[in-house]
Amino acid sequence: MADLTDISRTTLDRIVNELEERDWVRRTKDGNYVGTPMGTHLMAQVRPFIDSVKAIRRLDEAVAWLPADELSIGLHHFSDASVLRPEQDDPMETVDYFTDLIRETTEFRVLTHLAPPGPLARAMRDRITAGQLNAEYVLTDELIEYLHDQPERRERWRDILDGGGDVVRVQGPIPCNLWIFDDTVLIKKSGPEPIEDSYGVPIQSKNETVRLWAHNVIDSQRADATHVNIEAFEDE
Repeated sequence: MADLTDISRTTLDRIVNELEERDWVRRTKDGNYVGTPMGTHLMAQVRPFIDSVKAIRRLDEAVAWLPADELSIGLHHFSDASVLRPEQDDPMETVDYFTDLIRETTEFRVLTHLAPPGPLARAMRDRITAGQLNAEYVLTDELIEYLHDQPERRERWRDILDGGGDVVRVQGPIPCNLWIFDDTVLIKKSGPEPIEDSYGVPIQSKNETVRLWAHNVIDSQRADATHVNIEAFEDE
């Protein structure tokens, strides 16, 4: 226990003795400690709070990126999440990370008002047209109009649709930006950032409950969405 917690033996003895006195743990014949029924039930109630505190410490100010009105799960589900901050303060590190992920992904879903940077957009197009990626996009009206007004992007999105990409549009605003790469979820706040290539720093989670929540948020947005066909990206 001292090795696991980095707490002194004296302090651990005091804590364990108090837990025994409260009948929350008991010592076994082999010298180990196990929780009593009372202690086990208590820990089941306390653990989510402990994990929520852990999540707040890990995410720090990024906790505010989680959409409070749409967050139907607890903060404790984010206790193992991380904030992907570039090591060299180079924003391209984040773009490269997204791009590397998409190259290894087979099932991709996204809800966003942000235009994918060139390397990511090209990787998505290439994998979709090669039949290697099932992709579903829920994009805001503002983003659809922006993509339409950029000739290179417009052509790329025609290829995505022609290759089988599923694109729908929502009026917005959206609760947050969500990307699901197979079992990896990336979350970034929605807000007034420029629409072009504004990926910034996301929260990353591989927690199953977080992933199910992300799918539910996207499903909810799709319920009020309009399907986008290839004509939406025809040349002007």
